[in-house]
Amino acid sequence: MPILTQSVDRTCADVLMPALFADHMVLQRDQANAMWGWAEPSGKVVVVFGGQTEVTRADTNGKWQVKLDPLPAGGPHNIVIEGDNESASKMCLSGKSGSARASPTWVGRSALPLT
Repeated sequence: MPILTQSVDRTCADVLMPALFADHMVLQRDQANAMWGWAEPSGKVVVVFGGQTEVTRADTNGKWQVKLDPLPAGGPHNIVIEGDNESASKMCLSGKSGSARASPTWVGRSALPLT
């Protein structure tokens, strides 16, 4: 069985995130939410959100992913993703996300008369 030392746990990597993880985003309430990004292969990544801390390592291609436990509607929350660098998104909410639905009586109506 290999022996791990503290220096292995401290190996972090520069962290990159997709643009959709940004300030003022809304994560779906009451369900697990995935967060992902890129780092150096095998680099340690720490994600802190809503009282949760998830630790993972990037795969051999530098991709990483964590699943966050469900949160009720609320916020604002800060999301911090740590590696050698730190990426923080502020004012994130947990609520109903997705596309808004327009009322069928409104869609396609125009204020202009037909000629």
